[in-house]
Amino acid sequence: MIASLEQSEQRNSEKVAVALGLSLQEAAKSLSTVDIQNGLKTAITSVRTAAGKQAGLGLDPGLGLLASAATNNQALLIPAFNRAAYNPAVLHLRYSNTAVGGFDAQLDLVLITATGEPKGIRVPLRQADFRDSLQKLYGALSRLENLAVNDANGPSRSLYRQIFASLEPILQEQKITTLLLSADQGLQAIPYA
Repeated sequence: MIASLEQSEQRNSEKVAVALGLSLQEAAKSLSTVDIQNGLKTAITSVRTAAGKQAGLGLDPGLGLLASAATNNQALLIPAFNRAAYNPAVLHLRYSNTAVGGFDAQLDLVLITATGEPKGIRVPLRQADFRDSLQKLYGALSRLENLAVNDANGPSRSLYRQIFASLEPILQEQKITTLLLSADQGLQAIPYA
């Protein structure tokens, strides 16, 4: 898993370097998993101390509610930030058209926490279902309709189930409060919050 993640990081660095017209040596300076973990540890320390409060990190921007969104609707109404419990993680999302079993696509999720090994999950998808959920969500957003987040069959809940539901047990076990998302280009257009 680690070797695969490092190979993926290298390929992504090379693609970014080519796109930005940088040399491969400059691309090699990109962040590794260890760099990301060290950054998370620094963020945790900063937020849990007075320095975090002085830096304006006193309010939760809402990102920490993701793991509880499916089961605790009250948390969506009254966001509260608990400095002592602050525990961010980086989640990388990658979509591919690789067929798996009866599915014609897959989503690879890699969760990097401040400590421990990265955790990878491969989520098989049906492209038509994923595309349908996205189109319905984009349509509702463009028409300024109520997103009906409490509707279990609504597009936002459907996307949640397709993208994040398999991660929920890990997020709860690790007590992750905030996800920092790193998504492939096509997945960046999804309104996650």
